[in-house]
Amino acid sequence: MSAPAGEAPSSGYASIFVEVDLSTAEVARLEAVHRPLADSVRELVDATIRTTVDDEEVAA
Repeated sequence: MSAPAGEAPSSGYASIFVEVDLSTAEVARLEAVHRPLADSVRELVDATIRTTVDDEEVAA
């Protein structure tokens, strides 16, 4: 059985990827816009993972 026009065939899993046709310039623009936030989130996650502060100090 084929999927309706414009839809990917269902494998029972929700698709989380959408294919979008972007120019190289548009990809570069989007990267420039979103990279600072992504880098900050990565740094925050890294600090969270590596912290040696105990629960009591965090709660203070």
